[in-house]
Amino acid sequence: MGFLARFGNATVFVLVTTVLLISTPVAAQVDFDECGVFVADPGGFCALFAPYALPGTYLVDLGTLPVPPPGTEARIIGIMEDCVATCFPTACIFNATIDPSCGSPPPPPEPEFIRGDCNNDATFNIADVIFHLNSLFASGPPPPCQNACDFNGDQLINIADPVIMLSVLFQGGGPPPPPWPDCGVDPTQPPPMSCNNPICP
Repeated sequence: MGFLARFGNATVFVLVTTVLLISTPVAAQVDFDECGVFVADPGGFCALFAPYALPGTYLVDLGTLPVPPPGTEARIIGIMEDCVATCFPTACIFNATIDPSCGSPPPPPEPEFIRGDCNNDATFNIADVIFHLNSLFASGPPPPCQNACDFNGDQLINIADPVIMLSVLFQGGGPPPPPWPDCGVDPTQPPPMSCNNPICP
């Protein structure tokens, strides 16, 4: 008795279908979060993205967002899955958003210092006033951290700073703007001045 006669056409169909389902890979959706650069599509139809950490190029579905020009660095966040397109991408990224932060270097950390510690010895005393005056008027060395010598926090290094320092030291003048009397950053975040201050972390 033949195979078909023994099991019937319906049984054979079920067996073949089961084998196909087991052996056919199912396209999975995977979270995608990569930095890279947009590249040119020779056909002009695709927003192609080349991640730095992955091989190949990926078709990015940007929806209504404009396509960045080739060479634009960015971070693409979306859902990756297999796809077919005229530009032959490695995969497609759906529901994509663009974060430009990958293309920009991180800002330098704010310098930490002690306001008034002109000579960079981790203390505030008359020696700092003398150091400041020597630097201003006697060709003394420049302060290791200009921020520390800017005692009144006006982003200027001038005679007003040692005058106020003397007032605080000997006349009970009010404290200067922070950071003082311990290490810290300037909470007003002014434009950075030259500051090489190994005494603060």
